[in-house]
Amino acid sequence: MNQLFKHNTVLNTGQQPTVCSELKAYAKTTPQLRFVRGSDQLCLYRAVAEHVTGEATPQTWNLATPCIMTQQQQVKFDQSLDSALSWIKVVQERLRQNDNTQGPREDLEARVHATEEICECEEEGRMKVDLVMATAESLLRTISEEDRVHICTKLKELKALWEETSTYITHCHSRVEWVWLHWGEYLKAYEELWAWLLRTRQILAPEPELQLGSQEKLWQLEHHRVLLEDTQHHAAHLGRLLEEAEVLHVRTQDESVGPEARRDLEGAYNKVLEQAKERVSLLERIVEEQRAYDNLVEDFRSWLASQTQIVNQALDAEDLADNNMETLQELYDTVSSREGSLSRIESVAIGVKHSSSPGGAERISQETEALRGAWERLRERLAAEREALHERRQSQEARVSLTNQLEEEVARLHAQTQRFSRQLEGDSEDGREQDALDAWRMSTDILSAMATEEPSVEQLKAELKKLLRYSHDATSLSDRLLGCIKEFQGVKSRAFRLCAEREASLTNRLWDLLQDHSRWNQMATKMLGVPLESIESRHIAPVLENVEKLLQHRHGLEERQRTMPLREDSLHCGRGSEKARSLLKELSLAFGKREELYEKLQQRKVHLQGMLSNVDQFDKGYESILKHLDSLREKLTSVGTLQPDLQAKRNQNDQLKVILAELEAIPADFTSLQVLVSDNLSNMKRFNFLHAEWKNMLSGAKVKLKESTQNVAEHDEFGRSLLDLESWLKAMQERLAASGAVSGDGGPVDVQTDIQFEDLLEKEIQLHQIEVLGQRVMARTSKEGQEQIPPVLLRLRESWNSIHNLCTQRQIHLLLAERDHTHSKERMETSDGLPLGDVSGSSLSHRIKPTGETEGRSSNTVLSFEGQLASDAGGSGKGSGRGQGEGGSGKHREVFEAWLKRGNVELSKLSSYKAPLSRKELQAQQQKLQELRADLGQGHDLFQRMISAGTEGQALEDLRYHWMLYRTKLHDCGDPQAHPELKASRVPKQKLTVTEMRTAQKSSSGFLQRVCCAALPLQLLLLSLLLLAFLLPLTYEGNSCSLVNNFARSFKVMLRHDGLPPT
Repeated sequence: MNQLFKHNTVLNTGQQPTVCSELKAYAKTTPQLRFVRGSDQLCLYRAVAEHVTGEATPQTWNLATPCIMTQQQQVKFDQSLDSALSWIKVVQERLRQNDNTQGPREDLEARVHATEEICECEEEGRMKVDLVMATAESLLRTISEEDRVHICTKLKELKALWEETSTYITHCHSRVEWVWLHWGEYLKAYEELWAWLLRTRQILAPEPELQLGSQEKLWQLEHHRVLLEDTQHHAAHLGRLLEEAEVLHVRTQDESVGPEARRDLEGAYNKVLEQAKERVSLLERIVEEQRAYDNLVEDFRSWLASQTQIVNQALDAEDLADNNMETLQELYDTVSSREGSLSRIESVAIGVKHSSSPGGAERISQETEALRGAWERLRERLAAEREALHERRQSQEARVSLTNQLEEEVARLHAQTQRFSRQLEGDSEDGREQDALDAWRMSTDILSAMATEEPSVEQLKAELKKLLRYSHDATSLSDRLLGCIKEFQGVKSRAFRLCAEREASLTNRLWDLLQDHSRWNQMATKMLGVPLESIESRHIAPVLENVEKLLQHRHGLEERQRTMPLREDSLHCGRGSEKARSLLKELSLAFGKREELYEKLQQRKVHLQGMLSNVDQFDKGYESILKHLDSLREKLTSVGTLQPDLQAKRNQNDQLKVILAELEAIPADFTSLQVLVSDNLSNMKRFNFLHAEWKNMLSGAKVKLKESTQNVAEHDEFGRSLLDLESWLKAMQERLAASGAVSGDGGPVDVQTDIQFEDLLEKEIQLHQIEVLGQRVMARTSKEGQEQIPPVLLRLRESWNSIHNLCTQRQIHLLLAERDHTHSKERMETSDGLPLGDVSGSSLSHRIKPTGETEGRSSNTVLSFEGQLASDAGGSGKGSGRGQGEGGSGKHREVFEAWLKRGNVELSKLSSYKAPLSRKELQAQQQKLQELRADLGQGHDLFQRMISAGTEGQALEDLRYHWMLYRTKLHDCGDPQAHPELKASRVPKQKLTVTEMRTAQKSSSGFLQRVCCAALPLQLLLLSLLLLAFLLPLTYEGNSCSLVNNFARSFKVMLRHDGLPPT
């Protein structure tokens, strides 16, 4: 404190703020004053000020100084906080603008650069937050407790907002950059694939280059096969590239990676692949043609060589003089008969020349010319040999002189051989050890001298052959010559043997010892080179036995070493001093290496004995688990058979659950067995194999359990659906029987049953579903169970057919009754003399009665009946399509039938309304009709595809009829006269309908002419029926083709027409 007062004695009264600031700075630097707070600090300031100024300090001055500092810190804190929050808000707004991966790659790259800039300015935000924390730290020291809590709350919010913004910056940049980089990698792969496609296309674009010969064509074929394989291998690359493009398109929605671009890429690849296949096929044909030509040429050459050899043998034979003319004539005829083969080769060569290069064609021409020349030369040779046969007889005179010369040479050779033999006998008798080297040298000299006589011996052999070719009576001379040569060879062999015996006797034993040591060292090194960890448990005992054998063999080598005379003098005579020292040095090195390996083998023996003692316990545990798994596998195999009924399948499912529970309890045994594995790789492999087997069995059991559960569920569903449909069929039969009993007198039925086409269609769909489900159940049922399902399905189908026929007959009966009633009314009105327009108006007024019962019932009946016919025709079309075989026509026919069936269902729903419709309901119905009319273009396309696919016969005619019927119904159903709300527009529409009817009558006259020409006897009857059918619709609105076709259909007459059906 004294120092503090001394420090402030120089201050005057006008320096009070400076005094306070200096006091505070001094308090911070003085450890004793650091803990002075609150009122004590104010007293200290006041005391120092009074001491400095010499007068009392006002109380107001003492309190105002801290308050001024707190306000400054508060303002600074607020400013830094606002700056940080505004920066965070701006950054978040920029992130939201750039957090999007869709669009072209340029926009994506701009977003990447924008997010990089945001990441770079992240440090600026962190500095702003740190500045807020620093100002808050100084502010918290001087404010009250309530304000401190408020400041801490703002700091927490700021920290949370900063962490969220920092995380958002990282995630946004990473997401946008990842998509951009992914796109870049895709573009690289895309460009590489296109470059490869262009290179391959350039290779395949020109015609194949003509090659020189067979080998070059094979090389060309192999090259294009490699090119084809490379093209096929690029299919995987293409698939991966298409998958990457699809992923990029999902993320970016850019058309450069859209479906059209992918289809273009795939189409280009398929085109290149097809070109490669066509090129390989063309080259294979060229190579096969070349091979056929080569085979013919090779066969002819082989025959030519064989014939040449036969000719040579025949001409060299000894008895040719006896039957010379016959032999040569046969050979000449044989050679002349092969001229046809040569001509065939020349004809094949013409085709090969067209597929060869100019050089190859020239070579083929030369080859064929050479073959013909060789064939002609052989034939000319045979002809020349016949002429020159008599000249050979003149050579007999030369035989005598040759015989005399041979006898002299034989005598000289015999004398030389006797001299060499006597020299060798003298050397072999002197067997002393010190003269062994001299004897070896003498033997070497003898061998050299005999080698100089070898050319004369060979010359004697050649002259003997020449002599034997002239005559066969030189047996004695040849025997003497052969005996002399044999004696010469014997002396030569004995000299070589005596020369080699001395050298072999001195070095063989040492070489054997060295080789034995080398073999032992190799076996020991190989044994030590096997790591202990890689030895399997079952191989430890054999390896230990091999080590013990090697140790015993080492003792035998050591005994041989003691008894072997290792003196350098014994090797000088045979191998020389240098070779002797080299051999002894190798032996000494082998002995040293033997002892070194011996020590290592002793250590290996101890380690193997320790490993052998630790294997037994692991083997016992392994065998136990293996037996358990085998038993479970047998159970799983026995349980996995097909079952006949639902109860057996449920029992099978329970058994599979028990087996799965046992498999899931095995890991405890694996845990105890894993402890015994230790560091043995063999045991580890066995353990891993056993664990893998358990996993495979567990997964297999789960799969079988899942299949069994699904099988039980399908079987159960099949039974319940079957019972439901049978109960509905039974109830429907009772209702139809009751209805038939009421109207059984054959008169017209006045009360319509509540059986609608939609119910029948729904039940028919349910019947098809049950049949399909039955097929699936039969596929997973044993033969005993499969025999029970088809009768049930057949009985169900028969019940359905009976109900369907009854309903159809009922609908036909209602339609005919309504039509008869309408005809009677028309005749009555016509008899009154009303014109055609009045009749139509009268009919319309009659049909638009307030009750609306007659019109609604008739229209619903007709539409229901026609919809039922369309449904039946669709079903029959499917059956006929399946009967004709699987293919493109069946597929198009099924698609068209499904579309037509769906349209009939929608149209039947629209025509089934009986109550008066409101304005909104009427508008909705008209909108639905417009949609159905707009869909007629698609139906026309499907119909044309079905015709172009090859559908024909009765099925095509049925579908053509139902297609025309559907269009007629759709047009009739859209007539506004069926609705009372559109009464104002009724009369003009009726006039238009009459005009359309007359046009329809004119367009249908072609049908009548064709039918009359096809069936002359029934022409009058058919004409009257058709005229009646065309006159009837004048009392109805809309076009009348539906009734005409129904009426004609009742007589089983199909109107033949090529093109679109008339409406």
